[in-house]
Amino acid sequence: MKFITVLLVAVGQFITLSSAVASPSMDKLIEKFDDPDIEFQYLMSPKNYGAAPYVCEGARFAILSLGDDAGGRIFFCKKMADRNRLANYYRELGKSSALFFSWVFVKGNVVLQLNGDLSEQRAKDLASSIPDARDIESK
Repeated sequence: MKFITVLLVAVGQFITLSSAVASPSMDKLIEKFDDPDIEFQYLMSPKNYGAAPYVCEGARFAILSLGDDAGGRIFFCKKMADRNRLANYYRELGKSSALFFSWVFVKGNVVLQLNGDLSEQRAKDLASSIPDARDIESK
């Protein structure tokens, strides 16, 4: 069972989110999307989506080589239309301004959004770590 701990500095307390909060598919996705440069920070709630459509389950992670404030998000989408909507949101956001550029990859039901400061090759390497749908979908 994977646990994600969130430090809330503003209120000075720890909150632990267990895999029981996530669907089995999201839990498996977090477990199988494994890279030593990735540190999962928290499961995303509606307030963590900002202006992005809240249509898929997501988790935020840090990319340690870029620092604690730089990372990405990984989403599990039950519907392909939702997956496409979410991926297009991040792609269009990057086109609207270079300030908002990020790498966006889609594989099966998964959307991976990565900090644009990563090199293209490193982003592709991380994208190759997205597990196959058969390894994460709930039975």
